[in-house]
Amino acid sequence: MGVTFKEYAWLINPNLLKNSEIGGVEGCPEGYGFEEHWCDGHGMISCADCWNREISYPVIAKAVRQTEIYPTHKAMPGDEFQVCEVDMNTYTRMGVRIIVNGSKVWANHGDFRYYIDKEEKKVQKEFTKADLKDGMMCERADGKKMLWFNGEMRGIDKWCSGTQSNLTNPVSEDLSIVRVGYPDFDKHTTISHALNGEFKEILWERKQEKEISSEEAFSVLKEHYGCDVKIKE
Repeated sequence: MGVTFKEYAWLINPNLLKNSEIGGVEGCPEGYGFEEHWCDGHGMISCADCWNREISYPVIAKAVRQTEIYPTHKAMPGDEFQVCEVDMNTYTRMGVRIIVNGSKVWANHGDFRYYIDKEEKKVQKEFTKADLKDGMMCERADGKKMLWFNGEMRGIDKWCSGTQSNLTNPVSEDLSIVRVGYPDFDKHTTISHALNGEFKEILWERKQEKEISSEEAFSVLKEHYGCDVKIKE
């Protein structure tokens, strides 16, 4: 479940929500810097539909004070968490659900400041066995996905050992890891479904190498330079 622009406006300033406004919020998302000129290229859309769109970037909650997070967590000033759900109808001190150590927990929305993280997350170029953390999803060369736990890849009823530092497997190339990321438990409620689904976020992908003949190499170089190519000794 993502955060809508209307929910984000409520997190920033609950007074922005007004029943008298057509979309339920005063102004437009772009007017507050939430996004840039979305209406210009998307034709006619109602203000309500516009504000109820999910934000395509992560919404981050940054703690402004030390606070207890239900039921057993604690946040210190400056700690940041991803927001996964907002309850604008709450009459309690809660109102925002954040991800803490992989768990979704409710917290007091007033203990945080919020921003949209538009930084592009780049796929990590190099990845070793030491970079693997419990809960990450690994895709093998044979296409099978498994979760990484306690130093090994583990599935529903099977496990895979022998992963080397460079994420290859000496037993079979099919068992080598070619992609690492996180499972999408927002879409899938069970591990088996998540392992059959797509990655929520990809952290690393193995670059595929292709062997070609010298004739093919010269053909590629000729096409690139527009003339015959001679290798200089």
